Amino acid sequence: MRPTATWTLKDRETPPIDDTEGQPRAGAVHQQIDPRRINAVQVAPARTRRARVHLIELLVVILIIGILAAIAIPSFLNQTTKAYDASAKELARTAQTTALTLGTDNGGSYTTIGSACGAGAGALNTYESTLFTSTATAGSNAWLQCATGSGTTFVVTSQANNTLTQYSIQDINGAVSRYCGPAAGNPENATAWTAPTAGATVSTAPPLPSRTAAASTAMVAEQLPV
Repeated sequence: MRPTATWTLKDRETPPIDDTEGQPRAGAVHQQIDPRRINAVQVAPARTRRARVHLIELLVVILIIGILAAIAIPSFLNQTTKAYDASAKELARTAQTTALTLGTDNGGSYTTIGSACGAGAGALNTYESTLFTSTATAGSNAWLQCATGSGTTFVVTSQANNTLTQYSIQDINGAVSRYCGPAAGNPENATAWTAPTAGATVSTAPPLPSRTAAASTAMVAEQLPV
């Protein structure tokens, strides 16, 4: 009869199995693997995969935010520019209405406005207190840069804050013309435009370039439709 193989049982140990007869090998000890270690080995790759997925998701979100910012920021800046210019246009219309009122009170003559820009703007401000006559009083709003009058002719010129674009309304015997152009020190560093005054003739000029044009492009007066 074949002798029986012996084996030693220790904590968390199982008898090794003989490869040929399924019996424990003599004198051999086989230690059982801790299940927690098996779980740790299995969990580690899963955590790595999740971390990679989260990183990709984060990059996608950052990319989307960048695209939206590239679209929204220029649009916002453009709308801000339009708001400044719209304020100056509205102020010029208010000054025009005020000048017409002053002319009516003086028998159709605008000579009371005078030939000096500042004095003329002050004369209109007496009639309409919302017509700011300097950047100090206007703050972030548009202001009345010039107002002149002579006989049956008057010209009012407003200037937008920040963009420094000037808007002029010229009234010659009831015939109204509108012009605009850049003031000195404008953001585009374009050639400054000289606004018209009462009695002066404004020559026809090329259209005002787009604000997206290069800063070195000269911006010239534009006769706007009535």
